[in-house]
Amino acid sequence: DEGAYTYQNVSWAIRLGTSDQDAFADVSGVETETNVGVEVTKYFPRASGSGSGAITRQITNPYCTAVRVTMSVGALYEQLVDQDRAGDTVAMTISYNVLIKDKDENIVASDDVERTDKTTSGAQWAKKYALTGSAPWTVTVTKTYDDNTSDYKHNDIYWAAYTEIIGYKMIYPHTACMMVRGNAETFGSSVPNRAYKIKGLIVEVPSNYNPETRQYSGIWDGTFKNAWTDNPAWVLRDIIESGRYGLKKFFPPAKQGNTLCDKWTLYEIAKYCDEYVSDGNEGMEPRYTFNGQIMGSGSAREVLQSIASNFHGMMYWGSGMVMASSDVPKDPIKTLTQANVIDGAITYSTGSAQERHSVALVTWYDPDNFGNARVEPVYDWDAYQRYGYRPINVTAYGCTSRAQAHRQGLWTLLTEEEQWQA
Repeated sequence: DEGAYTYQNVSWAIRLGTSDQDAFADVSGVETETNVGVEVTKYFPRASGSGSGAITRQITNPYCTAVRVTMSVGALYEQLVDQDRAGDTVAMTISYNVLIKDKDENIVASDDVERTDKTTSGAQWAKKYALTGSAPWTVTVTKTYDDNTSDYKHNDIYWAAYTEIIGYKMIYPHTACMMVRGNAETFGSSVPNRAYKIKGLIVEVPSNYNPETRQYSGIWDGTFKNAWTDNPAWVLRDIIESGRYGLKKFFPPAKQGNTLCDKWTLYEIAKYCDEYVSDGNEGMEPRYTFNGQIMGSGSAREVLQSIASNFHGMMYWGSGMVMASSDVPKDPIKTLTQANVIDGAITYSTGSAQERHSVALVTWYDPDNFGNARVEPVYDWDAYQRYGYRPINVTAYGCTSRAQAHRQGLWTLLTEEEQWQA
């Protein structure tokens, strides 16, 4: 029916990422499962050796309050071979010991487990143990019955996984998160895929700037206010100046009160980014916008340059701070002619023809397709006729506009064509 949910019995809760947000009411802690997937034998080598086949794993997280040990069997039964009941299957018994010790070798738990059951397919079960003492803890699983050598008995046991449990309510400060709870009858054994459309961080922008209209009013006095923006210049400044997650975090405390980037140059770049240009579909859009996320670690220079590449910029260190420049139209600095050159001889050079490309394959991220990457091909037909198909792969970092990706490709090809030295 129109307006009805596709899945029933689903609930969710959202936290927006404030510093003092509430914990999720019905989530008692955090669980992290680690796969083991190893057979536990009584002897090593199996059934014939003199060593122990016990398996040990270590928990190093000092905040863990409990561990859940998950065991499994591939099958658990015995096939009878006597004349009266030949072919019948009966249950079998397995037994093992779980030993947990803390850093000081004090025994935290020693549990002898015995199970009698019958199954012809795989099965798992788990048991939870409280952790006391200090990390790291060692967890050892020891098989307490003989290894099987008969083709008619199926009672091998495996340590499937262990789960580290932090039994405290977490508020996840400064982290936007969402909890989804569903009925297993609805989703079965698989966790459904989820996708979220987010706006991202609120950052500092000029006090005379309206991020909704992208207008700057009057003369800027150099102060800032908090607002959401996708202007790449102000996103770049935030990742530099933030003392919590930005570049400033890694400076000595004595220098963290200093300004680390040239805000006046960024102000001019930001205004250029906000200018409206054609979107190629009889509409208008800002020249450059940034909507991305930093997924992993990288050097400061690489991260900053990736963001600056969104507006065809370059980052460098000068005058004790991070400076930015951008490829924008500028007034000529000096006119050179044969009249003001020694001997009137001007030598021109350009890149090798072998380095020219005729097609730019620009990767961007489509918000109408769950943010998945798409490729926008951009052609320089004159270069194509001259050099044939010569592609260059370009990533438009933080780009969620097809038109912006197209402009990125045009800029790449035009730069190769027009870049001369004299």
